[in-house]
Amino acid sequence: MFINWVLLTSQCLKINTVGDHQKELDPVGEVYAHVGGANYFLLSFLGGKMPEGFSPDYEKTVTKKSDIVKILKDGFEYARNFISSIKEEDLDKEVELPFGKFTQRGVLFIVLNHSHEHLGQSIAYARMNGITPPWSKGEN
Repeated sequence: MFINWVLLTSQCLKINTVGDHQKELDPVGEVYAHVGGANYFLLSFLGGKMPEGFSPDYEKTVTKKSDIVKILKDGFEYARNFISSIKEEDLDKEVELPFGKFTQRGVLFIVLNHSHEHLGQSIAYARMNGITPPWSKGEN
């Protein structure tokens, strides 16, 4: 899934000046940086490690397209590796996030739902700007 995200990200960032804040809509680059970073943040409640230099305002400070694509790609790669290391017997253990208590399994659903929410947002954004998502064109 993350490969398609990165491809779509690259195309969408061509049409939006990253860091050029629009009052009615956050820049698309911030959304992509947010998604990549959220994987680290959410999984940190399950014992995952946040990258060195990670800060709560990272999505507003990263403005270079290549850095945004890297955060997104690395965030998905990290999630894939970390999630595969979770032991099945730990999935029903409860953890506390800033917005409530969840089982570790529940946190994994939050990670998945969060990513898909923004994927849908990205598809709508791309199509509104005349960009066909790569998988709709039969590209891998």
